[in-house]
Amino acid sequence: MGPSCRWPSFVLLIALIAGSCATAPPRPLLSAQEHNDLGVAYQARGELELAVREYRRALAQDPDLVRTWLNLGNANLDLGRPDEALAAYERAFQLAPADPEVLNNLAWALHDQPQSLDRAERLIRQALAQNPTPRHFYLDTLGVILIKKGAIGEASDVLLAGLSLAPPGETSGRAALLYHLGLVRLAQGNPRAAAPLFREAVSLDPAGPFGAESRKALEPLADK
Repeated sequence: MGPSCRWPSFVLLIALIAGSCATAPPRPLLSAQEHNDLGVAYQARGELELAVREYRRALAQDPDLVRTWLNLGNANLDLGRPDEALAAYERAFQLAPADPEVLNNLAWALHDQPQSLDRAERLIRQALAQNPTPRHFYLDTLGVILIKKGAIGEASDVLLAGLSLAPPGETSGRAALLYHLGLVRLAQGNPRAAAPLFREAVSLDPAGPFGAESRKALEPLADK
C-alpha cells in the first residue's frame, strides 16, 4: 500500500498519545514531607485548621509518615477533637509501636478514658523504659495517669522526679508538672501546699494551658 493508506493509523496514534497525556494525573506541587513541614509552620503560628489540612495532604501522598500522624494528632488535640487525635495516634502506633513519643502521645490521649487507664499506664511505662528525652515530659504523663487511677502517693513521687529533671528555662514543661503536683496536693487534702504550686505555674505559663488551668484552680484557694 502507498503512504496515503497509512495516514489514518498515524492520526489515530497521535490521538491516543494526546489522550493519555490529557488524563495523566498532575504531579503534586509539594512532596509529602513538604506538606508536613508546611503544616508544622502553620501549627507554630496557631493556624491549626490549615495545619490539619497540610498533614492530611501529606498523608494522602504517603500514609506511612509516622511523624505526620503524630502532628495530626497533636493538632486535633489542640483543636479539642480528642477522638480524631486518638485515631491519629493509634495509626502512628500501628506504624511504630516501640517509638517513645508515639507511646507517650497515645497514653496521653487515653488518660481521659477510665476503661483505658491500664493500657495508658502500660504504654507510658514502655516509653520510660527506653530512657527517652526529655524525661520529665514522659514523667508528667505517667503522673497524670496515676492521679486518674487514684495512686496519689506514687503520682507525687513521679511528678517531683519530673520537676527535678526539668530545666529552669523549660517553662511550659515545669508549669505542667507544677499544676499536676498541685492537683496531687489537693487530692491529699492539703490546699495550702497546692496554692503556691498553682501560683508558680501561672507565673511560668501565664498565657498557656497549664497557667490557665492553675488560675482556675486558685479561685477557691484565694485565702491559702
